[in-house]
Order: sequence, then structure tokens, then C-alpha cells
Amino acid sequence: MHHYAGAILYEIFWIFLVAVIKPDLPPEKVSVMVFLGTALLEFGQLWHPEFLEMIRGNFLGRTILGNGFDLWDFLYYLLGCGLGWRMLRIFQKRTG
Repeated sequence: MHHYAGAILYEIFWIFLVAVIKPDLPPEKVSVMVFLGTALLEFGQLWHPEFLEMIRGNFLGRTILGNGFDLWDFLYYLLGCGLGWRMLRIFQKRTG
């Protein structure tokens, strides 16, 4: 559960970061962009060229790029994006 809770929080973090950088984007678009981006990173974990392995060799590289493909991550990415989308909508309604 600890690993998957991290995946959910990872999605929520990126949703709010994108929303801060591009506040004019609707929450739906932000959530889809984040999901597609993290899905691309997940599939990238199937690729192991030397330069990526060097990046993944430290904490920051592993945190951003990951180090192993896991099909179950997509379920938690969807859950995290759904929660992030909902939180962002609530936040925007209260501040808008």
C-alpha cells in the first residue's frame, strides 16, 4: 500500500504543479495531461539504455523516472488523477 499511496500522491503533486504554472488550463485537461505524462514515464521504464540507468542510479532520478515497470501503477495513476482533478475543482471553486 505504501508504494501505491506514493503513486497517488505523485499524480496529485504534478496536477497541482501544472495548475500553478498554467492556471488557465481546466482541471480536466491538467489531469489528462498528467496521466498521459506519467503513463509515458511508466512505459519508459521498460527501456534501459545506459544513460537512463545512470539517471535512475540516484534518488532524484528514481523518483522522477522510476526504475521498474508495473502495470498496476496505472490503476493508482488513474485514482490519483481523479482525486487530483476533484481537489483542483474544489480549490478553484473556493478561490474563484
